[in-house]
Amino acid sequence: MNTHVPQNDGVFSTDRLGEIWPEAAGYSGVAAGVLVISVSPDPSDFIIWFRPELVATSSWAGEPKKLLHIGPNGDRLSPRKSFEVWKETVRGRSLPWTPADLDAAFDLRVSLLHVVLRRINAATRERKRTTERDQLLMAELDHRVKNTIANIQALLCKRAVAPTH
Repeated sequence: MNTHVPQNDGVFSTDRLGEIWPEAAGYSGVAAGVLVISVSPDPSDFIIWFRPELVATSSWAGEPKKLLHIGPNGDRLSPRKSFEVWKETVRGRSLPWTPADLDAAFDLRVSLLHVVLRRINAATRERKRTTERDQLLMAELDHRVKNTIANIQALLCKRAVAPTH
């Protein structure tokens, strides 16, 4: 029975969503079961699969809540019809998630995290190259501004020293 499987590996599943989150009970036709995988290093991005309700009817050899009466002939179940077939309809549950489903979800999560990590690393490398290029351009601009200021200062000094006619 796959009631509710919280795991520390970024995978969560249940075949009874309405029992653990009562607000979901109204959607059991499309979401009685759920399988969730976290696809980012911090748990903020998810992929979610839903399973619809699977209504099942079980037949029992008599109602499980039979009354026991103590009489002159010993203990007896009552009513006498209590041995007739008793049917129970189970609602609000989906087909349980199998261990193979959970393994596949975990493998998918690992693959997606590798893709996310590769993209993060590529973005980090690009950011580093951009920062280095910006620093080089700023250093070149700083050098040119200093040269321009030095030329202006030299011209001003020449005029100040030059004799006037």
